[in-house]
Amino acid sequence: MANSLEEIMQRRLKDYLQSSGTISGYVEDFENLFTELEASGYSYSIRHSRQGVGIKFHSKKLDKAPEIKDFGSPFQALKTTYYRCSFGYYDNSQKDEQSDHPGSKKRRFHIKDTKKMGCDAWLTVKCVRVYDDFSISKMSSMKSLAREKLKEALQSSSPPTGHLRFYIAASIDHSHPQSLSELNMRIHPTLHKEIEKIVKSGVTSTREIQFHLKRFIDNMFGEDSVPNATNRHFILPNL
Repeated sequence: MANSLEEIMQRRLKDYLQSSGTISGYVEDFENLFTELEASGYSYSIRHSRQGVGIKFHSKKLDKAPEIKDFGSPFQALKTTYYRCSFGYYDNSQKDEQSDHPGSKKRRFHIKDTKKMGCDAWLTVKCVRVYDDFSISKMSSMKSLAREKLKEALQSSSPPTGHLRFYIAASIDHSHPQSLSELNMRIHPTLHKEIEKIVKSGVTSTREIQFHLKRFIDNMFGEDSVPNATNRHFILPNL
């Protein structure tokens, strides 16, 4: 059985916090988190995004963007992306359909031709690059100096690389339409590639293909988080 949103987030997010109808925390691998959300039937589409500015030690909660508390290391704000449920507001259905043309900005994980259900579930992701080599005590008064040193280092011939963090904030919406989104899913690209690989290896029996796919999915998710039988992203009907 697919896990609930709270179960997935509590297991995946570091510094997990649930308060006032909002889940928050961070991950260092956002793609894996999103894959599991999709596998459990939670479908989000990008509504808009904005670029980050400056080097900071903390960031306030703003417009559903997650708060980043001071953890001692400076970080560079890269981008904040705002997602809404793919079955979103009735008010947005016409706008979304008009935006689905070749010249519009691409929206990842967008499911076309689905019934709008008025679900107002949302998820916000703030991507930052953390520089642990420039960390200082949380109570230090030298933050301005550390910030300037990092700016100089970033402009040098060998700038520090740092590492990415993805801070998450998500609404807890128990009416989020898991079951309907599962039934409207297309096969996941990862599974599609695996099918091509199996067929190219010479396997043509549908029973053998399904056997290989089941083993592949079990290894991919583990026994505790295998997608529901209705999830067409990863579970194919009998051929």
